[in-house]
Amino acid sequence: MPRVSLFIADDVGLGKTIEAGLILRELLLRQKVHRVVVIAPPSVVLQWKGEMESRFGLGFALMDRQYVAEMRRQRGWGINPWATHTRFSLSQALVRDEAYAGPLCDWLGEEGKQALLILDEARNAAPASGSKFAIDSKLTRSIRDLAGRFEHKLFLSATPHNGHSNSFSALSEILDPTRFCRGVDVRKQDLADVMVRRLKEDQRQIGVELPQRMVVPEVIDGLPSDNPELQLAELLSRYREQRNQRLAAAGKRERAAENLVIANLQKRLLSSIAVFDRTLQVHMATLEKRSAQGGKRRPVRLEAFLIRAHLCPRLGQEGAEWYGERLLIFTEYADTKDWLELRVRELIVGSHRAEARIATFHGGIGNEKREAIKRSFNSPPSSIPLPAIPPPTTPKPTPARALKPSASATTSSEPS
Repeated sequence: MPRVSLFIADDVGLGKTIEAGLILRELLLRQKVHRVVVIAPPSVVLQWKGEMESRFGLGFALMDRQYVAEMRRQRGWGINPWATHTRFSLSQALVRDEAYAGPLCDWLGEEGKQALLILDEARNAAPASGSKFAIDSKLTRSIRDLAGRFEHKLFLSATPHNGHSNSFSALSEILDPTRFCRGVDVRKQDLADVMVRRLKEDQRQIGVELPQRMVVPEVIDGLPSDNPELQLAELLSRYREQRNQRLAAAGKRERAAENLVIANLQKRLLSSIAVFDRTLQVHMATLEKRSAQGGKRRPVRLEAFLIRAHLCPRLGQEGAEWYGERLLIFTEYADTKDWLELRVRELIVGSHRAEARIATFHGGIGNEKREAIKRSFNSPPSSIPLPAIPPPTTPKPTPARALKPSASATTSSEPS
Protein backbone atom coordinates (compact mmCIF):
# COMPACT_ATOMS: atom_id res chain seq x y z
CA MET A 1 0.00 0.00 0.00
CA PRO A 2 1.30 3.52 -0.78
CA ARG A 3 0.46 4.61 2.74
CA VAL A 4 0.95 2.17 5.59
CA SER A 5 -2.17 1.88 7.75
CA LEU A 6 -1.73 -1.36 9.63
CA PHE A 7 -3.18 -2.79 12.83
CA ILE A 8 -1.04 -5.51 14.45
CA ALA A 9 -3.34 -7.40 16.81
CA ASP A 10 -1.25 -10.47 17.63
CA ASP A 11 -1.75 -12.29 20.90
CA VAL A 12 0.28 -11.26 23.95
CA GLY A 13 3.88 -12.42 23.72
CA LEU A 14 4.04 -13.03 19.97
CA GLY A 15 6.31 -10.08 19.24
CA LYS A 16 4.24 -7.08 18.19
CA THR A 17 7.11 -4.76 19.09
CA ILE A 18 9.53 -6.74 16.93
CA GLU A 19 7.09 -6.72 14.01
CA ALA A 20 6.72 -2.97 14.33
CA GLY A 21 10.51 -2.61 14.34
CA LEU A 22 10.83 -4.70 11.18
CA ILE A 23 8.19 -2.62 9.40
CA LEU A 24 9.86 0.58 10.54
CA ARG A 25 13.26 -0.55 9.33
CA GLU A 26 11.84 -1.54 5.95
CA LEU A 27 10.18 1.85 5.55
CA LEU A 28 13.44 3.57 6.45
CA LEU A 29 15.38 1.50 3.92
CA ARG A 30 12.86 2.40 1.22
CA GLN A 31 13.14 6.05 2.28
CA LYS A 32 9.40 6.30 2.83
CA VAL A 33 9.82 7.43 6.41
CA HIS A 34 12.12 10.07 7.87
CA ARG A 35 10.28 10.94 11.07
CA VAL A 36 8.93 8.47 13.64
CA VAL A 37 6.91 8.97 16.81
CA VAL A 38 6.12 6.06 19.13
CA ILE A 39 3.26 6.78 21.53
CA ALA A 40 3.05 4.14 24.25
CA PRO A 41 1.74 3.72 27.82
CA PRO A 42 4.04 5.33 30.40
CA SER A 43 5.20 1.96 31.75
CA VAL A 44 6.69 0.78 28.43
CA VAL A 45 8.04 4.00 26.90
CA LEU A 46 11.59 3.21 28.02
CA GLN A 47 11.16 -0.39 26.90
CA TRP A 48 10.31 0.77 23.38
CA LYS A 49 13.38 2.98 23.31
CA GLY A 50 15.60 0.12 24.48
CA GLU A 51 14.12 -2.45 22.08
CA MET A 52 14.56 -0.22 19.04
CA GLU A 53 18.16 0.55 19.98
CA SER A 54 19.27 -2.96 20.94
CA ARG A 55 17.47 -4.94 18.22
CA PHE A 56 17.47 -2.56 15.26
CA GLY A 57 20.15 0.00 16.04
CA LEU A 58 17.63 2.82 15.87
CA GLY A 59 18.16 5.62 18.37
CA PHE A 60 15.05 7.21 19.84
CA ALA A 61 14.86 10.33 21.97
CA LEU A 62 12.56 10.14 24.99
CA MET A 63 10.32 13.21 24.80
CA ASP A 64 9.61 14.35 28.34
CA ARG A 65 10.08 17.38 30.57
CA GLN A 66 13.77 16.66 31.05
CA TYR A 67 14.42 16.45 27.29
CA VAL A 68 12.55 19.70 26.64
CA ALA A 69 14.49 21.49 29.36
CA GLU A 70 17.81 20.18 28.03
CA MET A 71 17.07 21.25 24.45
CA ARG A 72 16.02 24.71 25.58
CA ARG A 73 19.18 25.03 27.64
CA GLN A 74 21.35 24.02 24.67
CA ARG A 75 19.55 25.79 21.82
CA GLY A 76 17.47 28.52 23.34
CA TRP A 77 13.98 28.91 24.75
CA GLY A 78 12.30 29.32 21.37
CA ILE A 79 13.46 25.98 19.97
CA ASN A 80 10.84 23.39 19.05
CA PRO A 81 12.15 20.28 20.84
CA TRP A 82 10.57 18.04 18.20
CA ALA A 83 12.83 19.61 15.56
CA THR A 84 15.97 18.40 17.36
CA HIS A 85 15.65 14.71 16.38
CA THR A 86 13.86 12.50 13.88
CA ARG A 87 12.71 9.62 16.13
CA PHE A 88 10.88 10.04 19.43
CA SER A 89 9.09 7.95 22.02
CA LEU A 90 6.28 9.69 23.92
CA SER A 91 4.04 8.67 26.79
CA GLN A 92 0.28 8.49 26.24
CA ALA A 93 -0.05 10.58 29.39
CA LEU A 94 1.94 13.42 27.80
CA VAL A 95 0.36 13.35 24.36
CA ARG A 96 -2.78 14.77 25.96
CA ASP A 97 -0.80 17.78 27.13
CA GLU A 98 -0.96 20.70 24.69
CA ALA A 99 2.58 21.67 25.71
CA TYR A 100 3.77 18.54 23.88
CA ALA A 101 1.01 18.03 21.29
CA GLY A 102 1.11 21.62 20.00
CA PRO A 103 4.83 21.68 19.07
CA LEU A 104 4.44 18.16 17.65
CA CYS A 105 1.72 19.38 15.28
CA ASP A 106 3.93 22.30 14.24
CA TRP A 107 6.80 19.89 13.53
CA LEU A 108 4.63 17.54 11.47
CA GLY A 109 2.78 20.17 9.49
CA GLU A 110 -0.62 19.59 7.96
CA GLU A 111 0.25 16.48 5.94
CA GLY A 112 3.13 14.93 7.89
CA LYS A 113 4.85 13.55 4.81
CA GLN A 114 7.24 10.66 5.44
CA ALA A 115 6.14 10.55 9.08
CA LEU A 116 5.17 7.33 10.87
CA LEU A 117 3.00 7.06 13.99
CA ILE A 118 3.37 3.88 16.06
CA LEU A 119 0.59 3.67 18.65
CA ASP A 120 1.16 0.94 21.22
CA GLU A 121 -1.82 -0.40 23.19
CA ALA A 122 -4.09 1.32 20.71
CA ARG A 123 -7.18 0.13 22.56
CA ASN A 124 -6.51 2.89 25.10
CA ALA A 125 -7.35 5.41 22.40
CA ALA A 126 -10.69 3.78 21.56
CA PRO A 127 -13.68 5.85 22.68
CA ALA A 128 -15.54 4.63 25.73
CA SER A 129 -18.82 3.05 24.77
CA GLY A 130 -21.30 1.63 27.22
CA SER A 131 -24.30 2.86 25.29
CA LYS A 132 -25.41 3.58 21.75
CA PHE A 133 -22.75 6.19 21.05
CA ALA A 134 -19.00 6.07 21.60
CA ILE A 135 -17.74 8.94 23.74
CA ASP A 136 -14.29 10.30 23.03
CA SER A 137 -11.86 10.43 25.91
CA LYS A 138 -9.16 13.07 26.13
CA LEU A 139 -6.65 10.54 24.78
CA THR A 140 -9.02 9.69 21.92
CA ARG A 141 -9.29 13.33 20.90
CA SER A 142 -5.54 13.83 21.13
CA ILE A 143 -4.73 10.78 18.98
CA ARG A 144 -7.46 11.70 16.49
CA ASP A 145 -6.03 15.19 16.08
CA LEU A 146 -2.50 13.87 15.59
CA ALA A 147 -3.17 10.80 13.45
CA GLY A 148 -4.25 12.81 10.41
CA ARG A 149 -0.86 14.53 10.35
CA PHE A 150 1.04 11.26 9.84
CA GLU A 151 1.38 9.76 6.40
CA HIS A 152 1.85 6.28 7.84
CA LYS A 153 0.20 4.76 10.91
CA LEU A 154 0.89 1.53 12.78
CA PHE A 155 -1.43 0.52 15.64
CA LEU A 156 -0.62 -2.28 18.09
CA SER A 157 -2.94 -4.03 20.53
CA ALA A 158 -3.58 -7.62 21.59
CA THR A 159 -7.22 -6.72 22.31
CA PRO A 160 -8.28 -4.22 19.62
CA HIS A 161 -12.03 -4.71 20.14
CA ASN A 162 -13.54 -3.70 23.48
CA GLY A 163 -16.88 -5.35 22.70
CA HIS A 164 -18.59 -2.24 21.35
CA SER A 165 -18.87 -1.92 17.58
CA ASN A 166 -19.19 1.88 17.64
CA SER A 167 -16.01 2.21 19.67
CA PHE A 168 -14.09 -0.14 17.37
CA SER A 169 -15.29 1.62 14.21
CA ALA A 170 -14.17 4.95 15.69
CA LEU A 171 -10.71 3.52 16.43
CA SER A 172 -10.54 2.04 12.93
CA GLU A 173 -11.45 5.41 11.44
CA ILE A 174 -8.48 7.00 13.22
CA LEU A 175 -6.24 4.38 11.61
CA ASP A 176 -7.69 4.66 8.08
CA PRO A 177 -10.44 7.28 7.55
CA THR A 178 -10.76 6.43 3.86
CA ARG A 179 -11.70 2.82 4.60
CA PHE A 180 -13.68 3.09 7.85
CA CYS A 181 -16.31 5.47 9.18
CA ARG A 182 -17.38 6.08 12.71
CA GLY A 183 -20.82 4.67 13.46
CA VAL A 184 -20.68 2.23 10.54
CA ASP A 185 -20.01 -1.43 11.33
CA VAL A 186 -16.56 -2.60 10.25
CA ARG A 187 -16.76 -5.21 7.50
CA LYS A 188 -14.49 -8.23 7.70
CA GLN A 189 -13.24 -7.82 4.14
CA ASP A 190 -12.15 -4.24 4.86
CA LEU A 191 -10.54 -5.20 8.14
CA ALA A 192 -8.60 -8.05 6.52
CA ASP A 193 -6.66 -5.54 4.41
CA VAL A 194 -5.33 -3.63 7.40
CA MET A 195 -5.24 -6.04 10.36
CA VAL A 196 -2.76 -8.79 11.18
CA ARG A 197 -3.87 -11.09 13.99
CA ARG A 198 -2.12 -14.26 15.15
CA LEU A 199 -3.14 -16.24 18.21
CA LYS A 200 -0.94 -18.49 20.31
CA GLU A 201 -3.15 -21.48 19.64
CA ASP A 202 -2.81 -20.95 15.88
CA GLN A 203 0.97 -20.89 16.23
CA ARG A 204 1.00 -24.10 18.28
CA GLN A 205 -1.01 -25.86 15.59
CA ILE A 206 1.71 -25.17 13.02
CA GLY A 207 4.46 -26.44 15.32
CA VAL A 208 5.63 -23.26 17.06
CA GLU A 209 6.65 -24.03 20.63
CA LEU A 210 5.18 -21.49 23.05
CA PRO A 211 4.94 -21.62 26.86
CA GLN A 212 1.62 -22.98 28.05
CA ARG A 213 -0.15 -20.83 30.60
CA MET A 214 -1.21 -22.81 33.64
CA VAL A 215 -3.95 -21.43 35.88
CA VAL A 216 -3.82 -23.32 39.17
CA PRO A 217 -6.56 -22.35 41.66
CA GLU A 218 -5.58 -22.12 45.30
CA VAL A 219 -8.33 -23.79 47.36
CA ILE A 220 -8.46 -22.53 50.93
CA ASP A 221 -10.75 -24.73 53.01
CA GLY A 222 -11.07 -25.71 56.63
CA LEU A 223 -11.34 -22.10 57.76
CA PRO A 224 -13.16 -21.51 61.08
CA SER A 225 -16.68 -20.15 60.85
CA ASP A 226 -15.64 -17.00 62.69
CA ASN A 227 -13.00 -16.16 60.07
CA PRO A 228 -13.23 -12.38 59.38
CA GLU A 229 -13.34 -12.77 55.58
CA LEU A 230 -16.17 -15.30 55.73
CA GLN A 231 -18.16 -13.18 58.17
CA LEU A 232 -17.68 -10.06 56.10
CA ALA A 233 -18.78 -11.86 52.93
CA GLU A 234 -21.91 -13.13 54.68
CA LEU A 235 -22.75 -9.70 56.10
CA LEU A 236 -22.20 -8.06 52.72
CA SER A 237 -24.52 -10.60 51.08
CA ARG A 238 -27.24 -9.82 53.61
CA TYR A 239 -26.68 -6.11 53.12
CA ARG A 240 -27.17 -6.50 49.39
CA GLU A 241 -30.42 -8.42 49.87
CA GLN A 242 -31.78 -5.72 52.18
CA ARG A 243 -30.86 -2.95 49.74
CA ASN A 244 -32.49 -4.83 46.87
CA GLN A 245 -35.71 -5.15 48.88
CA ARG A 246 -35.64 -1.44 49.68
CA LEU A 247 -35.08 -0.55 46.01
CA ALA A 248 -37.76 -2.86 44.64
CA ALA A 249 -39.97 0.08 43.69
CA ALA A 250 -37.10 2.33 42.55
CA GLY A 251 -36.38 3.23 38.95
CA LYS A 252 -34.00 1.33 36.71
CA ARG A 253 -31.30 4.00 36.83
CA GLU A 254 -31.34 4.21 40.64
CA ARG A 255 -31.18 0.42 41.02
CA ALA A 256 -28.22 0.25 38.62
CA ALA A 257 -26.34 2.90 40.59
CA GLU A 258 -26.99 1.16 43.91
CA ASN A 259 -25.98 -2.25 42.53
CA LEU A 260 -22.73 -0.72 41.29
CA VAL A 261 -21.94 0.35 44.86
CA ILE A 262 -22.39 -3.19 46.17
CA ALA A 263 -20.40 -4.66 43.28
CA ASN A 264 -17.49 -2.36 44.11
CA LEU A 265 -17.64 -3.38 47.76
CA GLN A 266 -17.54 -7.04 46.75
CA LYS A 267 -14.57 -6.48 44.45
CA ARG A 268 -12.64 -4.75 47.18
CA LEU A 269 -13.43 -7.46 49.72
CA LEU A 270 -12.07 -10.04 47.29
CA SER A 271 -8.94 -7.93 46.89
CA SER A 272 -8.18 -7.52 50.61
CA ILE A 273 -9.93 -6.56 53.80
CA ALA A 274 -7.62 -3.55 54.04
CA VAL A 275 -8.95 -1.95 50.86
CA PHE A 276 -12.47 -3.09 51.79
CA ASP A 277 -12.17 -1.32 55.14
CA ARG A 278 -11.22 1.95 53.47
CA THR A 279 -14.02 1.72 50.89
CA LEU A 280 -16.55 0.74 53.55
CA GLN A 281 -15.66 3.76 55.66
CA VAL A 282 -16.27 6.03 52.64
CA HIS A 283 -19.57 4.28 51.93
CA MET A 284 -20.72 4.64 55.53
CA ALA A 285 -19.78 8.33 55.54
CA THR A 286 -21.83 8.82 52.37
CA LEU A 287 -24.85 7.13 53.93
CA GLU A 288 -24.52 9.31 57.02
CA LYS A 289 -24.56 12.43 54.86
CA ARG A 290 -27.73 11.24 53.18
CA SER A 291 -29.44 10.37 56.41
CA ALA A 292 -31.29 13.02 58.38
CA GLN A 293 -30.48 11.24 61.63
CA GLY A 294 -27.10 11.54 63.30
CA GLY A 295 -25.40 8.84 65.22
CA LYS A 296 -22.05 7.64 66.33
CA ARG A 297 -20.46 5.25 63.87
CA ARG A 298 -18.76 2.19 65.26
CA PRO A 299 -15.42 1.43 63.61
CA VAL A 300 -15.13 -1.82 61.70
CA ARG A 301 -12.51 -4.08 63.20
CA LEU A 302 -10.65 -6.07 60.59
CA GLU A 303 -7.94 -8.69 61.08
CA ALA A 304 -4.97 -9.38 58.86
CA PHE A 305 -5.34 -11.94 56.09
CA LEU A 306 -3.31 -15.08 56.78
CA ILE A 307 -0.97 -15.83 53.91
CA ARG A 308 1.47 -18.02 55.80
CA ALA A 309 -0.03 -21.17 54.21
CA HIS A 310 1.23 -20.00 50.81
CA LEU A 311 4.85 -19.57 51.91
CA CYS A 312 7.85 -21.78 52.71
CA PRO A 313 7.31 -24.28 55.58
CA ARG A 314 10.50 -23.04 57.28
CA LEU A 315 9.38 -19.43 57.14
CA GLY A 316 9.62 -17.90 60.60
CA GLN A 317 12.79 -19.73 61.54
CA GLU A 318 15.97 -17.74 61.91
CA GLY A 319 17.97 -17.71 58.67
CA ALA A 320 15.36 -19.66 56.68
CA GLU A 321 16.65 -20.35 53.17
CA TRP A 322 14.78 -19.29 50.03
CA TYR A 323 14.20 -21.26 46.86
CA GLY A 324 15.62 -19.95 43.58
CA GLU A 325 12.38 -18.70 42.09
CA ARG A 326 10.32 -15.53 41.69
CA LEU A 327 6.71 -14.93 42.71
CA LEU A 328 4.70 -12.25 40.93
CA ILE A 329 1.56 -10.88 42.64
CA PHE A 330 -0.87 -8.57 40.84
CA THR A 331 -3.43 -6.41 42.62
CA GLU A 332 -5.80 -3.76 41.34
CA TYR A 333 -5.78 -1.39 44.28
CA ALA A 334 -2.87 0.55 45.82
CA ASP A 335 -4.23 -0.10 49.32
CA THR A 336 -4.06 -3.83 48.75
CA LYS A 337 -0.52 -3.49 47.41
CA ASP A 338 0.59 -1.63 50.51
CA TRP A 339 -1.22 -4.06 52.79
CA LEU A 340 0.34 -7.11 51.09
CA GLU A 341 3.81 -5.63 51.28
CA LEU A 342 3.42 -4.89 55.00
CA ARG A 343 2.12 -8.38 55.80
CA VAL A 344 4.78 -10.18 53.77
CA ARG A 345 7.55 -8.13 55.36
CA GLU A 346 6.22 -9.09 58.78
CA LEU A 347 6.18 -12.77 57.83
CA ILE A 348 9.72 -12.95 56.46
CA VAL A 349 11.47 -11.22 59.36
CA GLY A 350 14.50 -13.25 60.36
CA SER A 351 14.82 -15.19 57.11
CA HIS A 352 17.94 -15.07 54.97
CA ARG A 353 18.41 -11.53 53.53
CA ALA A 354 14.80 -10.67 54.33
CA GLU A 355 15.34 -6.97 53.75
CA ALA A 356 16.17 -7.57 50.05
CA ARG A 357 13.31 -9.90 49.16
CA ILE A 358 10.45 -7.61 48.17
CA ALA A 359 9.97 -4.88 45.59
CA THR A 360 6.83 -3.07 44.48
CA PHE A 361 6.16 -2.04 40.89
CA HIS A 362 3.37 0.37 39.97
CA GLY A 363 2.43 2.93 37.35
CA GLY A 364 3.79 5.92 39.25
CA ILE A 365 7.26 4.51 39.84
CA GLY A 366 10.22 6.50 38.54
CA ASN A 367 12.09 5.43 35.42
CA GLU A 368 15.37 4.72 37.21
CA LYS A 369 13.77 2.61 39.91
CA ARG A 370 11.66 0.78 37.32
CA GLU A 371 14.73 -0.17 35.31
CA ALA A 372 16.60 -1.24 38.46
CA ILE A 373 13.76 -3.58 39.47
CA LYS A 374 13.62 -5.02 35.95
CA ARG A 375 17.36 -5.73 36.01
CA SER A 376 17.01 -7.44 39.38
CA PHE A 377 14.03 -9.45 38.16
CA ASN A 378 15.98 -10.74 35.15
CA SER A 379 19.01 -11.68 37.25
CA PRO A 380 19.45 -15.11 38.91
CA PRO A 381 17.74 -15.12 42.33
CA SER A 382 20.82 -16.76 43.83
CA SER A 383 22.92 -13.67 43.10
CA ILE A 384 20.27 -10.93 43.44
CA PRO A 385 17.34 -11.99 45.64
CA LEU A 386 15.28 -8.88 44.96
CA PRO A 387 12.37 -9.31 44.59
CA ALA A 388 12.08 -13.04 45.37
CA ILE A 389 10.03 -14.58 48.16
CA PRO A 390 9.67 -18.26 49.15
CA PRO A 391 7.41 -20.35 46.88
CA PRO A 392 4.23 -22.15 47.85
CA THR A 393 4.75 -25.36 49.80
CA THR A 394 6.15 -27.84 47.30
CA PRO A 395 8.75 -30.61 47.36
CA LYS A 396 10.76 -29.16 44.49
CA PRO A 397 11.50 -25.77 42.93
CA THR A 398 9.20 -24.43 40.22
CA PRO A 399 9.84 -21.98 37.35
CA ALA A 400 10.95 -18.43 38.19
CA ARG A 401 8.49 -15.76 39.23
CA ALA A 402 8.73 -12.41 41.01
CA LEU A 403 6.88 -10.48 43.70
CA LYS A 404 5.63 -7.16 42.33
CA PRO A 405 2.23 -6.00 43.58
CA SER A 406 0.85 -3.78 40.81
CA ALA A 407 -2.28 -2.92 38.88
CA SER A 408 -4.35 -6.04 38.24
CA ALA A 409 -6.76 -8.04 40.34
CA THR A 410 -5.42 -11.54 39.63
CA THR A 411 -2.54 -13.71 40.72
CA SER A 412 -0.72 -15.26 37.78
CA SER A 413 0.84 -18.72 37.88
CA GLU A 414 2.08 -18.60 34.30
CA PRO A 415 5.71 -19.73 34.12
CA SER A 416 8.14 -17.09 32.94
